[in-house]
Order: sequence, then C-alpha cells, then structure tokens
Amino acid sequence: MSSRIHFYNIQDASNSIKSICKIINKYYKEGYKVAVISDNDDIIVSLDKDLWTFEQISFVPHCTINNLEPDCNVILISKNHVDEKTYLRDFDVIMNLSDDLCDFKYENKIYLEIVTSNDKQKERAREKYKYYKDLQIKLDYESI
Repeated sequence: MSSRIHFYNIQDASNSIKSICKIINKYYKEGYKVAVISDNDDIIVSLDKDLWTFEQISFVPHCTINNLEPDCNVILISKNHVDEKTYLRDFDVIMNLSDDLCDFKYENKIYLEIVTSNDKQKERAREKYKYYKDLQIKLDYESI
C-alpha cells in the first residue's frame, strides 16, 4: 500500500473537537496506531481531555508526547516535538492538524487532513489538496 491522504470535512464547526475524536476512534477501533500532530497546544489539551469523555459508553485510550507510554496506540503531539522524535514511523495513521503540509518521509501511511468551515482553514485545505493531487498521491474526501 502506498501512502494516501484522507480529507475529512467537518460540517459542525461548533463541535469540531468531538468530530476529530470520532475520526480518531474510527481508526483506533480498526486497529491502527494513530499519531495526531497539531501546532496548537490548546487543541492537544482539548483532545487529551475529550478522548476520555466524547462518548458516554466508551473512550479512546491515548497518551501525549509529555506522558509517553511504550504501548500507546494513540498519541497526541505538539508540532514543536515532532522533529526531536522519529517514532512516527511506528504509526499507521498520521492526523495533521497543523497548517503545514504532510511530511511523506514514511511510506505506506494514511495521512488525515481536517477541513472546517473557517474560511482561512478551508482555503489552506484547498491549497493542501491541490499540492497533494499534483504529487499524484491517492486522495479521499468525506464530509462528516
């Protein structure tokens, strides 16, 4: 399998963190190891909290880069910690919540990009989509 990118268009911008939790949960339940990267520490803090409580009957066990556990299948990483750690190669799914383009130094990964109704973020997602398409990377798109 070569790398591919899946864009998720979140329709309910007022509850985007919950939607992101559901996406993470989907891949976790399918048995994938998931790394979530954001350049916004507030998003990491919100996800860390909400992954324990976003559903009443279940949760997604996870860790943060600051509380790294060896058997962790879902990890939340602040963008400024990505360069100093090279273990991303051990994860199957990399969710990019930053404005940066995905780094394709690891093959056979599923990269996730999020699109919201925020005009600035939506425009950046369009730029990313075009860039990835020009690289001829397999792209999927889904509204949730």
